[in-house]
Amino acid sequence: MRPPRRGLTLVELLVVIAIIGVLVALLLPAVQSAREAARRMQCANNLKQLATALHNYHDAEGVFPAAQYDSGWVANVYPHFAGFPGLYPFLDAQPAFDDINFDAGLTGIGGYGMMMDENSTAATIQLSVFLCPANRSQSTQGHRGLAYALERSCATDYLMSGGAIFYPFSHHASSTQEPSWEKNPQSRGIFAYDSSVKISQITDGLSKTYLLGEHAGGDAANPYLATNPSGGERVCVPLGSASVAVHQENLIFAGTNGWTGPMNINYEKVGRALIGLTVDQVGAYYPPNDCAYYATIPVSNFRSVHPGLVQMAMADGSVTTVSDSVAPNIHMGSSTIEGSDDL
Repeated sequence: MRPPRRGLTLVELLVVIAIIGVLVALLLPAVQSAREAARRMQCANNLKQLATALHNYHDAEGVFPAAQYDSGWVANVYPHFAGFPGLYPFLDAQPAFDDINFDAGLTGIGGYGMMMDENSTAATIQLSVFLCPANRSQSTQGHRGLAYALERSCATDYLMSGGAIFYPFSHHASSTQEPSWEKNPQSRGIFAYDSSVKISQITDGLSKTYLLGEHAGGDAANPYLATNPSGGERVCVPLGSASVAVHQENLIFAGTNGWTGPMNINYEKVGRALIGLTVDQVGAYYPPNDCAYYATIPVSNFRSVHPGLVQMAMADGSVTTVSDSVAPNIHMGSSTIEGSDDL
């Protein structure tokens, strides 16, 4: 006769549960770390695809695209078209490109290109390559056109590199800073308003010069925005404070409602950026992962949701990581086409 089976006692059961809990606690950080590494790798792959698309554009046009295009004096306040949509054909997104009416605008004085009603549908087409999966899978804000309002417009988590100069205008009818970009190649980057930089102008070397980099968009990634009150030192204030926007979103089409920047469907100001810089409005060093900038022009720093670093695509198409503690002269020099510094 076999002896009766003895089950686990309450104490033994609690011990087993405790051991399982300890194992889960030990494994969870490793699983989370692996997931973050995978998402970071996908962000790097996105940068690589965008860099390749920019080079294919250069091969086709002989120059890199401008970060944003003006068209007449009105476009100084109401920009015409951003540069990213010009990459769509090189990102296997020809139908999205074909949906854009690049002839839209005000007759005679230009401007308003993406604000025109015929481009309202195109402004909603979100390509996944522009969003870092570690940050989000869709944009968070829309914008108001001349006679339309979108709940969600296409956005980007990557910015074109504008260098170590705050006013990246190759020419701009109302800008007193106009000569500074054209005449200071040691400070300017590859991209600006109406720029047309050639590879031959990047004398620092392609492997030593930023092409574009991460800038995590959306409210969740930007609880604070930076501003220079009264032209003084840059400070970070909570999103929605009186001196900054209510929301942050890097709208690809840069639709604006005057100098205050884009407005969403609820008429709330939306801070945005298309050009990444390494200095702020007063010329002070702007490190990676400092809070995003709020200004009347779409510029900011480079920042990510990856702890302690940002990923940058170099002008040779490679992707590298830049630490938050990078030396200022290295970060600023690497953002310019003749800055003479490398990583």
